Amino acid sequence: MRLLIPITAFQPLCSARFCSSSNKRVIGVTKSLRTKFRGPCVVDGWIKSARHQKKISFINLTDGLSHHHLQVVIPASQIGDVSRIESGASVRAVGELIDSPAKGQPVELAASEIQLHGESDSTFPFIAMTASYDADYVRQFLHLRPKKAEFTAMLRLRSACKKAIHDYFHRHDYVQVDTPVLTSNDCEGAGETFTVERSNILEKTTPFFGEGSTVNLTVSSQLHLEAVNSGNCDCSCCFALTTLLNLCFSRF
Repeated sequence: MRLLIPITAFQPLCSARFCSSSNKRVIGVTKSLRTKFRGPCVVDGWIKSARHQKKISFINLTDGLSHHHLQVVIPASQIGDVSRIESGASVRAVGELIDSPAKGQPVELAASEIQLHGESDSTFPFIAMTASYDADYVRQFLHLRPKKAEFTAMLRLRSACKKAIHDYFHRHDYVQVDTPVLTSNDCEGAGETFTVERSNILEKTTPFFGEGSTVNLTVSSQLHLEAVNSGNCDCSCCFALTTLLNLCFSRF
């Protein structure tokens, strides 16, 4: 099982800027494509695709922070068992960041060493990382969806939209309010759609939420915001999880 984890997960081996073992700058895949730095460095990432020739191998690395990838060029003799360097594996590439002679990419990494952090085996469902998979097939592996470029692109878009909305409200002096997910409010006439009760395996001598209390999953934050606005906050906004009556196994 392989989860998409932040590129900083590799950082315990290194400081913020240099790898203690080799005294080389640690740089992310996305940052390597934007920086003006050229020289010795260490790059961590996941293999998007790999092409092994007799004398040289070309490996495309990604860190999930953009749809771009960094091409790593390394002599085949420096890899050893090339069968383990395949799509989905997580690796550390040590080498020199140089201007790329090829078109369509500003830089490439002339690597002298590839360290394998995690292998990709036959159970990995997206072994062809560059292939297009049907959405129903991808949905069977919810924990691995962040491996797909389409899914990570959507997450980045959602993140950018959320930040833009938050920035707008902040500039206009709104106060963000965190409303409860569990509530007794029956807002918009649909509050009793999902009721929260104590599990049957637990003792029920005393109701968890008190006698006569009915607690539901919230379907709206409107009543809470109205109470806040009628108090000391003239303007408030809310980004809260709400429950919709949709038959679906995923929010995405």
